[in-house]
Amino acid sequence: MRGGIISIAVNVYLVYYLVTMFIPVHLGEISNFQPQTRFLDTKTEVYNPFVNGFSFAVGFGQPLDPLVATFSLTYTEKSWNDDGTQSKQKIDVPMRPCIQGDGFPLTNTRATLSMYCPDKLNLTLTGDYFADQFQYLKLSLIPCVTSTQNKCKSATDVANFF
Repeated sequence: MRGGIISIAVNVYLVYYLVTMFIPVHLGEISNFQPQTRFLDTKTEVYNPFVNGFSFAVGFGQPLDPLVATFSLTYTEKSWNDDGTQSKQKIDVPMRPCIQGDGFPLTNTRATLSMYCPDKLNLTLTGDYFADQFQYLKLSLIPCVTSTQNKCKSATDVANFF
């Protein structure tokens, strides 16, 4: 009998402890994460990360063979007009092999050959897909497809790269 009472008391304490630990998080009283998103007022603010020295590189672990795949970086400005129509402007951003002055530690020659950097990237980013104005970058990696005008490596080589 005494063992049963002790077991009930321990279980009641455990339930109380678990409830008091986890309920405040689920009720929004305590946040268990820090959001990394900065929200902008898209009507008045734009974000230009490149002004402060931000840059990026794309690497594939090996030099990219154009007979296997190609990639492109596109800057898109999308906006909604007052009459409800959408206007979209796309600009292809040239990519080139990264060099030492791009700000990346490129001491490994093999890594240097397989990293590509955008050339003179100084753009603004703003909005999201549903905003009145949306400016974004899109990086596309496109597998090579053999046609009458385009020769590629075998389908197996292309598939193995991806």
